[in-house]
Amino acid sequence: MKMASDYGRHAQDCRALAAGMKAGEQREQLLRMAEMWEQLSKDRAALISRRQELDQRHGEPAADRPADGPQP
Repeated sequence: MKMASDYGRHAQDCRALAAGMKAGEQREQLLRMAEMWEQLSKDRAALISRRQELDQRHGEPAADRPADGPQP
């Protein structure tokens, strides 16, 4: 699974491409894509935060386990 920062970079890339285009459907589509990548970034960050909170409640230090990957 990608990191929240990866999704944020995709959003920035879409916005950069859109900035170099004239107004039109393709530009608008890139801006919509940027919004979706930004939302994915926020959702991923929130998921990681919730997981860390759950780990702490169960006495498991979040730093001892990777944020992604299979769990025992």
